[in-house]
Amino acid sequence: MPPSATVPKPSTSLAELTSLCQRVTCNSVPIGSEPATSPVDIPWYVSDFGRAEKAFGWRPQKDVEQIVGDIHAWLTRDRVRLAPLFAPGTPA
Repeated sequence: MPPSATVPKPSTSLAELTSLCQRVTCNSVPIGSEPATSPVDIPWYVSDFGRAEKAFGWRPQKDVEQIVGDIHAWLTRDRVRLAPLFAPGTPA
């Protein structure tokens, strides 16, 4: 696929990624907050290619929306083959 005509944003927050996934999949999940923290909580999350760009001159060829769309298409296309990976009780 040819590189994106748009310049990818250097970072994406978890909230932005969640919103994008909901838009691409046409699914919505309730998102709330829990006052108590858990050992598995991620206090701050941002995907950022800025360091790789600075160190290696690398920039993604696709923007986040294209990547999420590609992943969604792959999951949809290969749903039957991938189902065991997402089944309850499947070893990780």
